[in-house]
Amino acid sequence: MKTVANQCFEFKNRLLPQNGKIVLLDTKYRLKSYLGLWRGYYQALKGNVYREDSYPLIIGSQVDIQIEARAAIYLKNNTKQVALGHAVNPFYLKAANIGLPPYWRFLNHPARQCTRLRLQENSRLICEPNSMITPGCYISIWPNQSLTIGMNSYIGHNTLVNTKSSLVIGSGVMIGFDCYIMDYDGHPIYQDQNAIGDDKNSYGGASDPIVIEDNVWTGFNVTILKGVRVGSGSMIAPNSVVTKEVPPNTIVAGNPAKVIKEGIVWKKF
Repeated sequence: MKTVANQCFEFKNRLLPQNGKIVLLDTKYRLKSYLGLWRGYYQALKGNVYREDSYPLIIGSQVDIQIEARAAIYLKNNTKQVALGHAVNPFYLKAANIGLPPYWRFLNHPARQCTRLRLQENSRLICEPNSMITPGCYISIWPNQSLTIGMNSYIGHNTLVNTKSSLVIGSGVMIGFDCYIMDYDGHPIYQDQNAIGDDKNSYGGASDPIVIEDNVWTGFNVTILKGVRVGSGSMIAPNSVVTKEVPPNTIVAGNPAKVIKEGIVWKKF
């Protein structure tokens, strides 16, 4: 016996043919992108966005932005020699996207929460053309630090990026969903201000920058810890914990992650 939900689904399929569904989904995504474009303009009017290139910023409807004094989102193209890749938003080909899902034809992982950006005093979030922070991500940048997301790069749903030292994500990087990228040790064991000092920058212990080079692919639920450099053209298998340098053009896996294959080559189809 069919459930009511199945009957409604079948009725909708008969009522709206496949071509009609494509047009409807296409229109909804175009509308979301247009409204997100105006949210980007609004943040620029508030002084939270600085443009060093002409591409737009698109902000999704469920984005919580906390920007402290002298902190801002920068639209800056550091890699002009890199060709624009597959557009994550086909209606605004070079746009930087924050909190908007990829184009509807992709299977989007369900986000459990809204997208949150926390830019502390004098910090920078640098978004290059055709970059995307998908829904559910948590991005936190400590005072006087920066996070760079390169051209054609993508941060998957529900990923946490917390940087106490400046963090660089290169071009053509694909970061899977539910990942953790954190370049410091975290909170102390004992919550004693005398033990950790009064300077809030001393809180969290030692830190060491993380660099993710170009054309890197991380699977889901990957953890990347402080001081790691991920070489270009490499792949990190799902559920891996990366604690040391990843050589270029390798596949690493495990906890801690180890090289399981070398000399890999990516091809475009």
